[in-house]
Amino acid sequence: MKKLNNFSQEDIDRAIKSFDSSYVILEVIYKNILEFSSNKNIEIKKILENTINTLVSQVEKSIAYYVLIEIFGIGYENSNKVPGFFDIFKGIPLTSNAKLPWQFYAGQKYSLNIEGKFRNIQSSKQLTVNNIKDFEKFIQVKPNEFQIIFDRMKDETRSRRSKELIDLYTAICLAEDFDKDLEITFLNTDGQPYKKSIKNKKELRKEVFNMCKEYYEIFEKDIENDSYKEPDNKSLNWTNLIEKCNIFKNKLVEFREKDVSIFNNFKKTQQELICIEVKDILLANDQDINILPSSTVLNKLVGGSGVVKKIGKNIGYNDFVKIYQNWIIEYLASELKIISHPTDTTPYFPK
Repeated sequence: MKKLNNFSQEDIDRAIKSFDSSYVILEVIYKNILEFSSNKNIEIKKILENTINTLVSQVEKSIAYYVLIEIFGIGYENSNKVPGFFDIFKGIPLTSNAKLPWQFYAGQKYSLNIEGKFRNIQSSKQLTVNNIKDFEKFIQVKPNEFQIIFDRMKDETRSRRSKELIDLYTAICLAEDFDKDLEITFLNTDGQPYKKSIKNKKELRKEVFNMCKEYYEIFEKDIENDSYKEPDNKSLNWTNLIEKCNIFKNKLVEFREKDVSIFNNFKKTQQELICIEVKDILLANDQDINILPSSTVLNKLVGGSGVVKKIGKNIGYNDFVKIYQNWIIEYLASELKIISHPTDTTPYFPK
């Protein structure tokens, strides 16, 4: 499939038609999933399952699907595998707008009037800006992929340490510009703290910058740099395609995770379903999912008492310990985390 920056106007028009066709299929998939989740008849569920999978396959093979994936930057972390249909709806932030890969900005400056409104901290909490006339300038770092990498560096769900270093580097730079002092607390060989003032802020800034650069290079490995190059043809009209992507995204938002989960779990064994339930309870209670706690501990967690009873009735807790341990190893080895471009609420403005 062509990358967007290699599209001709004919390719764009074909993608628009593909979106129109996909909308119809999405509606049917959605209705069938709702029917599947509420119907108790196993034979009807099997028929619905085949229908849904056939329709999903059609969507996954469409031009629209590949355009959507590139526009929103959806993928599996550390994998080149094309995301499955039932993963992408989890990977798109609800508030994000479709944006061409080469049009991500570091930020923007609004008109004097709008900037003044934002400085009224209390009244501006719900202030949103959508009118192009309210923008003075957009600031973009080149090459275009820099912003994607930088946003991933700031995402603590990807790397908490990378986010800490970005915050630290920002603080040092602001301290320089505000002409503020910096003080460092060291630990001696006995573990006792002692403080030391920093006279050369640039040296400390360089030290932290080099650490940030290491993370930049790590995240850069997951980026296809060529995908972010601007097309040579500047006369291409992308407006309708962007609009179609946003409509597709909004339709995916209608897919309720509960109903999709019921469908995805249809073929799983009872043991697998209990393992999934235990894993979700451990996550919800900030527990380590790698090790199954004792029945006493699990029973005290929020949501744990019901699953402990279920394990005791259907399997037996001692036997389930080994079942869960084997399952979680396989699960972690095969689980692919879905990722996308960071949330960008700035409206798409044609250049």
